Amino acid sequence: MVRSFLPVGQGAFYCECFEQAGTQDMLNVVYDCGSLTGRQIVEQEIKNNFRRGENIDALFISHLDEDHVNGIPYLLNHCSVKRIYFPLITEKNRGLMEIYYRANDIDGFSFDFFMDPAGAVRNVSSETDTRVIGIGEADAENEGENLQGETEYHRSGEDVFETIKRPYDSLLPLYDKWLYIPFNFRQTNRVQNLLDNLKIQFQRDITEVELVRLWEKGHPGDRDKIKRAYLNVPGGLNVNSMVLFSGEIDHGLRQYKHGCGGGYCCCGDMPSGCLYTGDYDAAGAMKWKEMKDAFQRYWAHIGCVQIPHHGSRHNFNVDFVRMRAFFVLSAGYVNRYHHPHSSVIKAFLLRGTMPHIVTEQPGSAAFFVID
Repeated sequence: MVRSFLPVGQGAFYCECFEQAGTQDMLNVVYDCGSLTGRQIVEQEIKNNFRRGENIDALFISHLDEDHVNGIPYLLNHCSVKRIYFPLITEKNRGLMEIYYRANDIDGFSFDFFMDPAGAVRNVSSETDTRVIGIGEADAENEGENLQGETEYHRSGEDVFETIKRPYDSLLPLYDKWLYIPFNFRQTNRVQNLLDNLKIQFQRDITEVELVRLWEKGHPGDRDKIKRAYLNVPGGLNVNSMVLFSGEIDHGLRQYKHGCGGGYCCCGDMPSGCLYTGDYDAAGAMKWKEMKDAFQRYWAHIGCVQIPHHGSRHNFNVDFVRMRAFFVLSAGYVNRYHHPHSSVIKAFLLRGTMPHIVTEQPGSAAFFVID
């Protein structure tokens, strides 16, 4: 299997391609597909890596920020996408996110998918059999209660690889025990930060329901106060983020970073697993524990980590650098957010390692071979 972190700049486009024994076909899985550096960059990478009409057996969406999803309409039309997995948002927080989109003038596919996932897919694709599957929150009490439109439901923490594999696939035997474990985490601290900011702006507590009313029918100036409250949330408002473990825990497969003049990199090998963190907020002991506890069974098999939110200090935890793994982060070569933050890079350097930074420059791509 080849794991690729592709060069799309300030965005994310990661692919895993499994060899089919005795064929030229591949089983393809994608995690996020977007870029703020330029949508044409991610579209070119789609063309470079997939034939027209090629199967994408699963697409995982970490969250709905533009830099993670604005390449999806092109992917849907260029390839045959069989399944899309995304993090469900509770009804309580949907109002907060809808105002976030409106306050930031975000429309297009990202907003359409938020409002009606299956409908948004149909609007941009002629593919009629794409399944849209919402991943419930990690601590969901009422399973499936927040389904949006024609959406299927899957629990956090359960393997989805068995449903991704095509029945007639003849994967190499060692991949038969591969796992894809998604967890949808609610980022409660971001929501609380927003509510605190609203209290500062309005000099009183503002509920989620009242926020929607103020946006739609409030006094002149209320919308400006709301916009300032959203703007002052460190790292932006992602009320949910889906983290994905990809790997196996039975056969002892290893991964090797490709490099060093075209062969395997001299930095050795690691366990097969990868932790794709999207924009998960890992800062603080509680959030780190929540993530580690969720993936405890697979933790020792993680040999590659995508550092969250392009190396933002607001999402970083120094415990990342204590893991024995390859590290990758995606960021625009020149971006207005100044990602990755210098404190994140220093944390790695002080412990004798350095993450691989993937930008929009073709030579920055990172490739790993698992066998």
